[in-house]
Amino acid sequence: ASEEGLLERIEMRKVKDAIEMYEELKSQGLELSEESKISLLHLCCVYNCEDPQDNINSETLKYNSEFKQLQILYKTWKDNGPAEQIFEDLQEKTAEAYCSLIRGMAKYVNADKAYGLYNEMCKANLPVDVQTFNALIGLSRVLYTSTDENLKNIKALFESMNKRGVKPNQETFMKAIQAFRFLDRKTIDILYKIFYEMKSINME
Repeated sequence: ASEEGLLERIEMRKVKDAIEMYEELKSQGLELSEESKISLLHLCCVYNCEDPQDNINSETLKYNSEFKQLQILYKTWKDNGPAEQIFEDLQEKTAEAYCSLIRGMAKYVNADKAYGLYNEMCKANLPVDVQTFNALIGLSRVLYTSTDENLKNIKALFESMNKRGVKPNQETFMKAIQAFRFLDRKTIDILYKIFYEMKSINME
């Protein structure tokens, strides 16, 4: 058990082995660098503390793709799991660590905790990157079922981006478009506004 061994497992994406070694290093009272902890945090957030699947066939890929279209409604994030524990173990809760955890929670649909961490970042005046804003915009439909509340939340996120000088990218607008569940007259008007906003900044 060593920091080098932990980094090797992170590099190989051996998620469970890396978590096991991290716990062993902690139990032995061995100090780890903050950089290594954040690298492990990134890995746990991307894969939700599970080993990635190898050699996925085309049928499974198709199933996974279809499932992800529905997954926005289902929370699969491991509450109080290794990712959150690693975050708590950090001596300094950096913006990078916050953003990684928020994106992980967004990917596996824990909207309440993701927005809670975002509010903590705002109070601490920590910088939020565009990928994290995109993840929060994508989660908006989970928190707000009504079109008006959803729109209000997405507007607030866009305004926060503007205030912080964070430039939206193509994914930002696509997440905003996908955030509306029902296609009625009000929603269509909103989608046109998003589309023309994209055109106004020459976004493809």
